[in-house]
Amino acid sequence: MSTQLRLDRANAAFQVAIAALAGPLAGAVVLAACGVGDALSDSRTIFLFSATDAAASLAVIGWMLRRSGEGRRSIGLQWQRPLRESAIGLAVLPLLWLSIRLTSLTFERFLPSLRLDENPLLELIRDPQDLALILTTALISGGFKEEVQRAFVLNRFRSHLGGQWLGLALWSAFFGWMHASQGIEAAFQAGLIGAVLGLLYLQRRNLIAPIAAHSLFNLWMAVLAWNANR
Repeated sequence: MSTQLRLDRANAAFQVAIAALAGPLAGAVVLAACGVGDALSDSRTIFLFSATDAAASLAVIGWMLRRSGEGRRSIGLQWQRPLRESAIGLAVLPLLWLSIRLTSLTFERFLPSLRLDENPLLELIRDPQDLALILTTALISGGFKEEVQRAFVLNRFRSHLGGQWLGLALWSAFFGWMHASQGIEAAFQAGLIGAVLGLLYLQRRNLIAPIAAHSLFNLWMAVLAWNANR
């Protein structure tokens, strides 16, 4: 292996680590500065953490793209065929719902001790203010930031770190682990949803479809929780 190839791989691995950790670390610092110890304590805390996470993640990804001489189009962040791509994202919603149901049935049948009766995040939606904050978080952090982040990471794996399929497997596992605070079942569901959205991105090479699918799915789940908690 040439020295340049080693350097390229090390740089790509460093960029993936920064893209993965910069946002959560920034969110944790902000919560600590505010004297908050639990990110899931209420909807305002979740919004503060998620907004900080999204801002930091998008900032460092944008900086790394510019530093590498790339633009937002290199990861599929482009406004091409928006209606068609949004319709494709909408069509993926049943598959995301099916992923949730299959995971729930699997845990109910084989791993009942690891199940939670309710997702602790969705339980916090008790009034219209909670709903508004969670919906905003679902759009900014879940729908937009996480898909930009996933596209950036998959492209780094495709170029220098063993290929996009290895990247999809590893990032889906990491994505699930990042949702472990909502329960083991929720972590598996998040990992599976991340894999589906990653496949959608790799097939389309356009972020509109996965952003639309992820945003609409998160909105749907939040509204269902709101109706159930009233």
